Amino acid sequence: MMKSSFSGKQALYNRLKYLRSSEGYWRYGSNLIPTIDHFLSRQTEQCDTTKTIVRNLLSNGIATSRVEEFLDPQLTASLDSSAQILVGDKKQEIRDLKSNVNADSAIGKKTFNLELLGSEPEFDTESPFAKLGLSESLLAIANSYLRMRAQLRYYNVWYTAASTCISRESQLWHFDREDNYILKVFLYLDDVDEGTGPFTYAPGTHRKGKFRSIRPEF
Repeated sequence: MMKSSFSGKQALYNRLKYLRSSEGYWRYGSNLIPTIDHFLSRQTEQCDTTKTIVRNLLSNGIATSRVEEFLDPQLTASLDSSAQILVGDKKQEIRDLKSNVNADSAIGKKTFNLELLGSEPEFDTESPFAKLGLSESLLAIANSYLRMRAQLRYYNVWYTAASTCISRESQLWHFDREDNYILKVFLYLDDVDEGTGPFTYAPGTHRKGKFRSIRPEF
């Protein structure tokens, strides 16, 4: 009897979990106001570059571009100089990172990555990194892809050291599972090639893609 009762509760929990992750509940339940705001607002005029980015995001789940094509040159210069200052301030931590990048004794701690602003950076409206996340061009892309008014929740500057050991943690193929739809922006401030850990992606495996049914998710 107890087993039957437990099974019933588990089935109900699974059903509720499925409903909460459904497109209808996610958009018109959890995110109704941002969805309405986006629908009623006048769309920010987009340049050809941002339109192409949105189109590629919808079809492939990934888009690449040069920042000079849609960001203020003064902002990109400020981003680069501010990042270099951070790197200079974190010389010792970076040396430690490089010496431990191939350590396999700390699985789960991402020993190849250092958050230069700390794990919980304080939001600063004057920071060029915050200005990047709040730029009209990026917000227009985010709003168009999500079909709702997006809000910036997090930003950081990562120093990632290339490793030579077997891939692990987020270096492995995986889906991000924080939300139904996720949009991330990566801006490289250093050149990255095949030997320095380039970002890799399987086109069409996003929630809007033709390969969205591929499992497992991690």
